[in-house]
Amino acid sequence: YSIGDYEVIDEATNTIKMDSWLYQLAISIGSPYRYNASGSGQWEGGPGKDSLYITSLYFTMTSLTTIGFGNIAPTTDGEKIFSVAMMMVGCKYELLKAFCFNHSIVDLNPRFLL
Repeated sequence: YSIGDYEVIDEATNTIKMDSWLYQLAISIGSPYRYNASGSGQWEGGPGKDSLYITSLYFTMTSLTTIGFGNIAPTTDGEKIFSVAMMMVGCKYELLKAFCFNHSIVDLNPRFLL
């Protein structure tokens, strides 16, 4: 999240980088960034902190579980939370399978127990 927040605004030109994932998230959830020319002269709006952290967690989990971050992706916070929960369940299942497989190999040949 911190890197994305830092990279969304181009400090040299004071413009939004339209290829930033935060900009894309803001557009997809209907909360775009806007420039406050009459007040603070700063960029305002964009996704809320909760959406930013949930999206960051979702991206991290898809990367760590090697599921990928493809075209079919959840868009709402609820969908992202559900996806992360399913990834955790899947990881637990895969670890259990690996443990059982390893245990059966050691039972067959105790030499593998090093």
